[in-house]
Amino acid sequence: MIREATTEMPSPFPVDPLAEFDPTEEYRRSVVNGILESYNSNYDFLVEAIQNAVDAIEDAALAKLPGPYLLEVTVNLKDNWLGVLDTGIGLGAEEIVKAFKPYVSLKQTDEMRTLRGVQNPYRGYKGVGLTFLAYGTDDVRFHSKRDETLIKARMQYGHAWATGERDDIAHVDADDEASPLEDMPRGTYIRVQFSGSTRPRSLVHLAAEPKAWGAIVRTRTAAGQVLLDRETIAPIELTLHVISGDGEEHHDELDAAFLYPHLVDREPAYRFQDLNAYFE
Repeated sequence: MIREATTEMPSPFPVDPLAEFDPTEEYRRSVVNGILESYNSNYDFLVEAIQNAVDAIEDAALAKLPGPYLLEVTVNLKDNWLGVLDTGIGLGAEEIVKAFKPYVSLKQTDEMRTLRGVQNPYRGYKGVGLTFLAYGTDDVRFHSKRDETLIKARMQYGHAWATGERDDIAHVDADDEASPLEDMPRGTYIRVQFSGSTRPRSLVHLAAEPKAWGAIVRTRTAAGQVLLDRETIAPIELTLHVISGDGEEHHDELDAAFLYPHLVDREPAYRFQDLNAYFE
């Protein structure tokens, strides 16, 4: 067998595989993206925002802060955004800054754990809901009011950074938009803008009718409380605002309780008396 001559090329080794690798930057991005990938439902934004709101309202009630305990959900189908407002315990400036850091939960303070006790645990178990709300979209507004001090923050392109579509790290800036908390004694407001990078891309894909959104809020989120043999911690006043695609506004006061199938206010597809009359 004739062997062909082999020309040896200069060896590229040794090399440093981490020479152009920023471990801090890549690690942070990997952590955030891992959190985002753990959410797979079209209702996750709504569920997480309302879950945090209900927990905040219960914290306010346990801390003996006066009501009313308001929970207002706004679904803007025209401009494709979701807003959730509560008159819960509210956050200070330092807590809002922390809210945009991965894996930070604002629920587990020693004071609130003592007030809640083992009988009233917080909802959820992952502790990353705030991270999902902040980095699951490219435009999120986070307002909070406590002790008559209103803080308004906005972060853009968090999702684009987490998924590698943008290299520049998303920054949290002051939000110059008017806040619905200005006339409230305290509370928190979060607004999520939906787009091609979110799940769902459009809120109208979930439901187009206000009545359907009422059912979604009461069956898929913490606003639809299942109390069974215990009393509610706080009497929540639940309001749903739906702005349709043509700009028409709908407002409904809802019961902050689970919507059981037998309580659904609708006509059956066929009534027995109609069927009997048909076959007579």
